[in-house]
Amino acid sequence: MYLRATVRRTKRGELVRYLQLAHNERNERGVPVARAGSHGYRGWPLVWLSGAKVLGTSVIEGCDPETGGFRLKEPREMKVGDVFETYPPQDANWQIHNNTLAGCLSLVLLDGYGSATSVFRGNTLTREGVTGVKQAAQVKGRFQLLGNHFSGFDEPGAAALGLSLDRFGQPPASTYRDNVFERCTSMVAAEQPSVWDAASKAGNVKSD
Repeated sequence: MYLRATVRRTKRGELVRYLQLAHNERNERGVPVARAGSHGYRGWPLVWLSGAKVLGTSVIEGCDPETGGFRLKEPREMKVGDVFETYPPQDANWQIHNNTLAGCLSLVLLDGYGSATSVFRGNTLTREGVTGVKQAAQVKGRFQLLGNHFSGFDEPGAAALGLSLDRFGQPPASTYRDNVFERCTSMVAAEQPSVWDAASKAGNVKSD
């Protein structure tokens, strides 16, 4: 497997460079040829946005890796400047773990759609004398916070966790388990009480 670079000219005459994951195959004459490998983004949700506001959703039917063109399952009227995001239809498998984060006004921002396998675990977050830290970790999607240690966020009005509704205005099904909140004014500051109420919680400890 390797990255293949392709240069194409747009209708406006601009040169655009694409990078594709490819591998070699032999054609009917036995000559090695490059073949781009892609899942085609089949079934991926696509979210149309205006700023932070969701205007609607679509589903991707496929993508041509040669042209970079996407096909939607259902037609949608579009114009230049339309903004969208896309995310995996199943689990977004990634982890941020075993880090020490200290001395910043904004330590952690988990701002994405997330999933049941989007995990933030085993991290240590501490204020270390920096003033004006309102929230140690801001969570704006479905994430699993497991076994983290929050320390020293004890200024007036501060909170270890700042929780928001997701992109669709719903409380995400996040998990908060076995976290330690040491010398924190508050464990949680939520955009709405339903955000914390909807989360799965167990084994969290607040101490002085």
